[in-house]
Amino acid sequence: MDDTKTWIKRRNADVRAKRLASASPSRPVGVSGLNHSAAVKAAAGSMADTAGEMVGLALGGAHLAQGAVGAMQFAENLIDPTYGLRHGGQPPWLPLAQTADSAVHQGWAAARHPIRSIKAGASRANVALNPFATPVAPTVTDEMRRRFNIGKNQGEVVFDAVTAGLSPESMAGPVLSAEEQVAQRMAQGMSARMAQNLAEPYVGMGHHYFPQRGVLGIKLPKMLSDSPFNVLKPRGISRGDMHELHYQVDPKFHGARLPDRVGQHWSGKKLGLKKDHPLVQVVRGAPTALKRTVGGTTGGVAGAANVAHRERKP
Repeated sequence: MDDTKTWIKRRNADVRAKRLASASPSRPVGVSGLNHSAAVKAAAGSMADTAGEMVGLALGGAHLAQGAVGAMQFAENLIDPTYGLRHGGQPPWLPLAQTADSAVHQGWAAARHPIRSIKAGASRANVALNPFATPVAPTVTDEMRRRFNIGKNQGEVVFDAVTAGLSPESMAGPVLSAEEQVAQRMAQGMSARMAQNLAEPYVGMGHHYFPQRGVLGIKLPKMLSDSPFNVLKPRGISRGDMHELHYQVDPKFHGARLPDRVGQHWSGKKLGLKKDHPLVQVVRGAPTALKRTVGGTTGGVAGAANVAHRERKP
């Protein structure tokens, strides 16, 4: 009888052990559950989306700079008498013409089926920008990757949209009359003579987007360096407003000399001004002519043609 009871106890223990084993896989339940948890995926996806937006904004700035360099390089090639000799007799405008021809053909193909093209474009944009357009990924890692890419696309679109309509004039607020500017600057503690001087129209060199001092030993030709594509100098801006704008968008500009009759030195730091964020400096510091060129068909095609031409080199 005792042997029978012992056998039954052992059998019941074996059954319980098997049930526990089937309920508990070999890997920890907590790790597996978290990796597939809807709540964790939602939280992690949201953080990845935000990180992606920051990266997208930075990429937008990088693309703006790349387009600007491409457009300037194209302009330099047009006036370079040695370009044809260095490229087998090829005229400098040929890459632009080839890229423009390709763009025209793509546009014509889209125009032949406008409804279908619009729907296809809207569908691609929806997938690229809308996190609800595609299903949630099965794991936290995959969901973070999906949301990061969507956030990156969103950041680039926001940067492009803002840049297209952004100019120093649009960010400066309402334009004050000379009398109002004098009163405003005297309220900041300036003398009447200094305030009147700063209210006069600005006639200086402006802010050079690609620095005159060069970058890593590279300098632009003077014709390009001093052109409207590289010099920020809003039309009709006063001397004081230009100094403030220059201070905010140029990390190396801190102050300006004023005429001896004024007897004071202009300092952005003394006025309590703050430098713009580097990303904002890239956008806000770009000359209006450059933004219109890079943001429009001519600049975009010129930049793309230049990049494509470099990539075709052996």
